[in-house]
Amino acid sequence: MTLEERIANARYSVFVTHPYLGYILQHIPLIERDDIETAATEGLNIFYNKMFMQELSEDALKFIILHELLHIILAHPSRGIGMEQQRFNVACDIVVNDILIKYGFSYAELTPIIGENYNLKGHRSTAESIYDKLKKHIIEHKINSHQFWRELSSDEKRKIFDIFQKTKNEFGEFFSEHLLKESYFFQDKPRKNWKRIFDNMLIAELSDYSFRKIDTRFDDILLPTYIPTIETLKDIWVVIDVSGSMKDELNDVMDECRHIVKEFPLLDIKISFFSNIVTTPNHVTKIKDFETSIQRIRTTGGTSFSIIFEKLDEFFPYKKPKSILIMTDGHAIYPDANLAKGIPVIWLITDQLEKPTFGKTYYLS
Repeated sequence: MTLEERIANARYSVFVTHPYLGYILQHIPLIERDDIETAATEGLNIFYNKMFMQELSEDALKFIILHELLHIILAHPSRGIGMEQQRFNVACDIVVNDILIKYGFSYAELTPIIGENYNLKGHRSTAESIYDKLKKHIIEHKINSHQFWRELSSDEKRKIFDIFQKTKNEFGEFFSEHLLKESYFFQDKPRKNWKRIFDNMLIAELSDYSFRKIDTRFDDILLPTYIPTIETLKDIWVVIDVSGSMKDELNDVMDECRHIVKEFPLLDIKISFFSNIVTTPNHVTKIKDFETSIQRIRTTGGTSFSIIFEKLDEFFPYKKPKSILIMTDGHAIYPDANLAKGIPVIWLITDQLEKPTFGKTYYLS
């Protein structure tokens, strides 16, 4: 059997067992190249060395192809800008390989780098959170090459996005939760205009002129000073419900929180998780801080809103948050508004039948 026939068989086999991956793979070109030792991608195509691929068993051949495919799906080639490249490469490989192993794919005679080697679980993590946990100057064990990794052009991104969107429409119910969560291509737009919501709540008047900062060049007249328009979010405490009743809605809530983090270029907020307890606030200034904070989720199963406000003085002894955003299904007893100590409260509720007794309410729909 020729290599081309073996590759065709591998494509078909993937489609039968994992139709969403197989559908995408049918639309990604596999291109032979002599200038690489194993396999590679630039985020748009899959490249392979013919001699290398011919020596692989059927399972290993399939594993290598899917390894490159997941790099494409998760947009890894364009996500490592500004990071230590070798460490980020290892982090991406851990995520990809652990996902494939979780799916039941065998790497056969290959020796891929996997999370178990570092007491990590790549199939539950993002590349950025794995990157943060790895030691600097880590040794890379290659079964593929990352030499072509780059930022895709707008047209290239659109091409890939169109493939993924069709796949999601056709096979969304079968899709891995991790792929939907981690892939930048699959993420939907935020359901709420968070800049408008927070702006209306008091925190950041984002105008070009502000009387809060007075121009001091003149002694006898008050003039507004010019400040550049910024998109900032700071001093907000986001508290996410991880109780048992949130099992079905938690992914949607987490995705919406990701959108909040990504929507503000200048970010300085705290995030906690609550049930009958509230976790210590995690400082979040960028998306990878949020992904890292997810690893610290603790839950007791039940739900208490009161515990959030009872922890205010302990968690914020010197400077209280400007606003508290509570993301929940609303299935608990609402406390007295006085517990909020005058701090504006925003409720993001997944159940439209729930009506909080104070604060501003928005529904995730």
